[in-house]
Amino acid sequence: MKRLYKITRGMISCSTRKAGKLSIVHRLSIIAVIIAALTFTFCEDIMEQVKEYNEMFEVVSVDPANNASNVPYTAVITATFSNDVDMSTVSSSTFKVNDGAVTGTFSYDPVSRAVTFTPASEFLHSTVYSVNITQGVYSIDGKPLESAYSGSFTTEIYYFYVVSVSPAAGGVDVPVNSNIVVQFDDNIDLSTVTTSTFIVDGGAGAIAGAYTIDALLRTVTFNPSSDMAGFTNYNVTLTTGIQNLTSETMATDYFWGFTTASGLVPEIYIESPLGAEIASGGSFDAGSLITPYTFTIFNTGSGSLTINSFSLDNAEFSVSAAGTPYSIGAGGNSTFNVTFTPSSIGVKNTVLTINNTDSDEASFIINLTGYSPVTPSAEIQVTDNGIILVSPNSTVDFGTITIGATGTDTIVIHNIGTANLVISGTTLGGTNPALFNTGFTTATIVPGATANVVITFSAPIKINAKATITFSNNDSDEGSFVVKLKGRTMP
Repeated sequence: MKRLYKITRGMISCSTRKAGKLSIVHRLSIIAVIIAALTFTFCEDIMEQVKEYNEMFEVVSVDPANNASNVPYTAVITATFSNDVDMSTVSSSTFKVNDGAVTGTFSYDPVSRAVTFTPASEFLHSTVYSVNITQGVYSIDGKPLESAYSGSFTTEIYYFYVVSVSPAAGGVDVPVNSNIVVQFDDNIDLSTVTTSTFIVDGGAGAIAGAYTIDALLRTVTFNPSSDMAGFTNYNVTLTTGIQNLTSETMATDYFWGFTTASGLVPEIYIESPLGAEIASGGSFDAGSLITPYTFTIFNTGSGSLTINSFSLDNAEFSVSAAGTPYSIGAGGNSTFNVTFTPSSIGVKNTVLTINNTDSDEASFIINLTGYSPVTPSAEIQVTDNGIILVSPNSTVDFGTITIGATGTDTIVIHNIGTANLVISGTTLGGTNPALFNTGFTTATIVPGATANVVITFSAPIKINAKATITFSNNDSDEGSFVVKLKGRTMP
């Protein structure tokens, strides 16, 4: 611009002195030169500004975008920049999530110029997260961000759901004195369970009754004030008014129905020695123990159940029970024992048939398996509420508890082998081991015996916690038995 000023001033001065001597053509030539000089200088300035703009270092985009909602709790945060990034300047103090409270790792894609933040643990549901990228982030050629970035997003809403119902959907011949049981995948706030949110209707409006909850099994049971009507269709509605302990709901109402029996009928129900239900046609593995295993027969029907006989098709198994036939009254139960006495090495199988007066399970079948090892050996089996856990895949879920509260779960270690099972050590590991605790360390468990392992979960902050518990033992093929642990806390 200074150069332009000097040229213009000289031409004007010259023109002024010689104005009287210049022809029109000469004057027009001078004007043309002035215009050309102005144009060249203006273009030069524009090009300099474009060059400066192209060299600016700024945030081009951020994903999730500012004010985004319903973001998956498994999401990562990606910021794309206009120039290559100096990753030595990217840290939790320059790329902050919730002002640095959310920790994680950073990675960089030089092709797309994208920095990705992967949180150390999954985001919480229904939560607002802030993202701030400061001018402390520099480009590879030493330029700071032109301006800081500030945004936020909200994670997806958490919905719990129904795991199972009893009586089953479409069930028939349901005893009129049955309770209605619903299992959820989360702990329920019983104060939200009422005759307007848990509705049992036989056609004449909601029937009255009492609600109870089992926090360990996460079940809600409705006990009608009186027996239901016989041979009647009942519809059950669970509304979104039912809430968990953090006031979250199901996504939609849940419906199912069943039909009661026309009169008093028996209903056989059998529990294994581990306390789990065995359906007709189901299996039970007796392992290598020859000590008796005790099964329990329940009559969950409204009429008397008669047990006519027991039969086995392998003499290496035997059954002992009350003399047959015998009756079990409505709501009653009885036990029988099965003993495995192998005569040779190997896996042995038998079919146990229980003949009874249940209308649709008159021949109740249980497939039994036993194993006779070459030499006595320990065999570990771990259960949670009667469910056999599989190492390293099974998970003990503490559900959702309030911040600062303590959730407790007891798992059971069984020795189903023929030698002492030695637990030589217990280790908590994984992502959040400090939030889980157990007083169980070592134990020697004789064949057929068990040991209880009490595990607690508590956290001072809102978190989706994960950990593992490992039992080092002398089982030949499961010497490190691993169980996954998880739990959630909410305010």
